[in-house]
Amino acid sequence: MNVRLCDVEVLEEVTEKGIVEFCCLIKNIKGKRGTGECRSWFAAFEAYERIVERRKIDDPTKSTEKLFLALHRDMFNAILDRTGLKTTNTDPPRRRDFVSLRHTYIASRLLHGVGVYDVAKNCRTSVTMIENHYARYLSPRLLKNLNRVAEE
Repeated sequence: MNVRLCDVEVLEEVTEKGIVEFCCLIKNIKGKRGTGECRSWFAAFEAYERIVERRKIDDPTKSTEKLFLALHRDMFNAILDRTGLKTTNTDPPRRRDFVSLRHTYIASRLLHGVGVYDVAKNCRTSVTMIENHYARYLSPRLLKNLNRVAEE
């Protein structure tokens, strides 16, 4: 909600396949555990570029304008309403909200083999919280380093 353009640093990374990708490092995130950072998914960089271009900002690293002019939560809820996705198809139906994105992100990263510690650090939460709420995504098939022996 309070992310400013100067809080976003663009990082260039080489993926496992040798492709150069860009992602955003969002700094100065204030939360109940102090101030921290969060690394975005690669596709977020393109959206960030479009925002900068649309608003005609020459040097975003020096701009103190807010990244989102409207509350991102309100924008997300409007999209859910327009697409008819505000409630699930389950019985009983459950409401979707902005926190649903966080749950989707955490589950997706775990299913793609990212370590619990790395996901917890990026989401600024505890490993215990992820283990308690997302244990079904931590099946033994995904624990590739379970039998790894540390080299001395």
